[in-house]
Amino acid sequence: MLVISTREFRANQKAYLDKVDEGLSLLIQRGKNKSYRIVPVSEDDSINPSPSHDSFWDDKQNLDLLDKRIKAALKEENLVKVEDIDGFLRSL
Repeated sequence: MLVISTREFRANQKAYLDKVDEGLSLLIQRGKNKSYRIVPVSEDDSINPSPSHDSFWDDKQNLDLLDKRIKAALKEENLVKVEDIDGFLRSL
């Protein structure tokens, strides 16, 4: 692992990003108590923002949790179904 300062990173960004692409672990130290790890984005990571530009929808964990909750809600017996609403509206 290579540890460098923010100043060193700014001065040689391309060289350090190339090293990360080659598999080197890079840690950027900012002051005494702050550090940042630079890692390449994988195919599983989303770099395209959602149409609403809300980062919530870019997080796969959030989407998985919503999917799980929707499936659980659909198993509930006391939910109003679309067919019921449609029948009610037609009866008016």
